[in-house]
Amino acid sequence: MPLPKQVLVVSIGNPGALQQTYHSAGHIVVNRIQHLLGHSQPRFDFQRLGHARTCASLGSRYLLMQSPVAMNISGEWAAKAYKEQLQQRGLQPRDLGFVVVHDDLEEALGVVRVRPWDKSARGHNGLKSLQQKMMKPVNAPWARVSIGIGRPESRTDLQVRRMGVVDFVLSKVPPDEKRMLEGGVSEAALDHIRALDQRWTITP
Repeated sequence: MPLPKQVLVVSIGNPGALQQTYHSAGHIVVNRIQHLLGHSQPRFDFQRLGHARTCASLGSRYLLMQSPVAMNISGEWAAKAYKEQLQQRGLQPRDLGFVVVHDDLEEALGVVRVRPWDKSARGHNGLKSLQQKMMKPVNAPWARVSIGIGRPESRTDLQVRRMGVVDFVLSKVPPDEKRMLEGGVSEAALDHIRALDQRWTITP
């Protein structure tokens, strides 16, 4: 059976000054994935997608996009961007793989996992927004890739351990942890995306 014709990979997080925070770990990873895909994957640039100015890298196989809106309202933009790609490319839902890359407070820093689309959002407001605004079509190949950021109380730094969750996820990722996210974590995320790409098949 044929594979999906293309795969749309969307990271959710926060825009502007908050792009380098823990809550935007998905943006950091997807930005690095563009480099890992090599010269065949275009560099990120700004395009109007989902009715908003969006940082995107649209290759022949992988369509990488970073959500340009606040985390908690990601769903409306993502729904528009997904439908737009189907229409512009003349694809059916079964032809377009869809992967959302997001941070995960409940997993240790650097742990990368594939999760079913409809698995619990576990309190993640960005995922709640997506699940509310986007209804998965039958036979559509959708999934999530989560990037562990860990809870503040799991850290060795006493100052970080005393932070509330909101302050923690909106704090800037320190250089050593950013190197981790851009290194093995991004490589693992891409491996998972490629494995999904290979596993997904469509019904004739």
